[in-house]
Amino acid sequence: KWMIASHLALAKRRECLQPFAELLMCDDFGLRWRTLDELRRITAQEFGYYAAGDADERAEPAKKWQQWVEEEGQTAELYFDPKDEGAALQLFNGKDLTGWVERRIGDRGVPDPADQAARLSSWSVDGDHLVCAGFHRGTLQTEALFLNYVLSLEYLLPGGQGDSGIGIFADRNGEGYLEVQLLHGKTGDLYRIGDIDVTTAAGTPLGFQAPKLAESNEQLGEWNLLEIRVNDGAAVVTVNGVEQNRASDCPRTPGGIVIRNEGDRVEFRRMKLRKL
Repeated sequence: KWMIASHLALAKRRECLQPFAELLMCDDFGLRWRTLDELRRITAQEFGYYAAGDADERAEPAKKWQQWVEEEGQTAELYFDPKDEGAALQLFNGKDLTGWVERRIGDRGVPDPADQAARLSSWSVDGDHLVCAGFHRGTLQTEALFLNYVLSLEYLLPGGQGDSGIGIFADRNGEGYLEVQLLHGKTGDLYRIGDIDVTTAAGTPLGFQAPKLAESNEQLGEWNLLEIRVNDGAAVVTVNGVEQNRASDCPRTPGGIVIRNEGDRVEFRRMKLRKL
């Protein structure tokens, strides 16, 4: 089935999608991972499927893949050509937090009593615009895990006062990851969160914090571009095109992406992930 699906994909035939989707429930982990890689590349879709999960954990996202193939597979834009292997994945569906897990630490600030939605979640999604209102400290984390990629996003710290961060190499429970600080004047600093081994740009183990390497070029109160390149256990962080920090000897296994809620309002847009 894998050989058939692969040859259909090489021939740019939509018929490859059905056998790929069926293989998501096969018994071979390596085959499941390669299959997921192909489905993501060809469709640019993401349904929170975890290739290393047990059968019960994989069943629901595999069903979502199957449903998408049946309903959209014959008409959706597909990316067969090698030049499209790096097609960007939209990490948010433009409507809600599907594909993400919210974890809360506590409350900070008092939302408008009339705003019931704010009481339920600090996060709201509208198209490519993600807003953290800051009512509940905690995190958002992708259900999916990623290996080698470039993550790009624009962020806005209203009035230059917001505090947030982006976590990479996150474990499934969000208890260990490398944080890229988002805080005016300090964006690009690296922090060790929980149990993770990382080597700093200075060649020393990261204890808690590693300051950024270049003077900040953030625009106060404006949208700024953050790019994080993760490849083979190394990470490079740039802000507005200027390298701010780097790390090596990071985990060489797939990890989640985390967005931190530090209790402040922070806005994000144009968040995309391009696989390497």
